[in-house]
Amino acid sequence: MRLLLVEDSLRLQKLLADALRRASYEVDVVATVAELLNSIAVVQYDLIIVDLGLPDGDGLGASRTLRSMGHSTPILIMTARGQYRGSSHWSRQWRRRLPYQAVQ
Repeated sequence: MRLLLVEDSLRLQKLLADALRRASYEVDVVATVAELLNSIAVVQYDLIIVDLGLPDGDGLGASRTLRSMGHSTPILIMTARGQYRGSSHWSRQWRRRLPYQAVQ
């Protein structure tokens, strides 16, 4: 199974990619939305793991872009922005913006 990891933190890139490779996944790593779009133009991935916050955009916007281009690859959006708290302003904001139809 071939995965694309989109993460701008070098520390998290290494940590996640190493763990996935130890689990026998083939992993390509990029750091920006632009690199994500370039990668999917030439490689068919089984899963895309994308950070919520990237230097040139965000995971939600990237997911919407991929879906609008007709890509149906499953997408997992992750974040290290802090703890999830169901009652926090941040979580309410993002829950309203989640593209649930994109998660299949």
